[in-house]
Amino acid sequence: RDNAIDSYINGNEEDVCEDGNWQKYFTVRPAPLTAQEAGRLNASRDQFGACWLALERRLRSGKAAEPLLPFIRQLAAEAGGSESFLRTALSLAVFRERGLVSLSLREDILTASLNPTQGKVDLFACPYLARLREGPMESR
Repeated sequence: RDNAIDSYINGNEEDVCEDGNWQKYFTVRPAPLTAQEAGRLNASRDQFGACWLALERRLRSGKAAEPLLPFIRQLAAEAGGSESFLRTALSLAVFRERGLVSLSLREDILTASLNPTQGKVDLFACPYLARLREGPMESR
């Protein structure tokens, strides 16, 4: 499923949304991102920081294994309440892609843990965010 989401965000939505294929990953056929949705997903450094601090607090004991959707909702609320559900989900994907966290999904249970890191990590070098900065998929 992660690869399907990666393809979708990176502009290959026709592969993911193809009849017979999207049903493998989603319960509802995803539509291309609009400019408004792409804008809502973009996060500032402060927003990533708030999400990261909330995640660190949640994973203080090492690892969490919780239902995915409630975990993301609670993380969004703990990040200050101003974070959207989708932006929080994208933040988790960015943290994972940049090697900051390990995430695995089995059925609807997300297992998350922090990875040891040294130094700073450039979140904005993530290909997901680069794709969002390029603009909506429907304009391609």
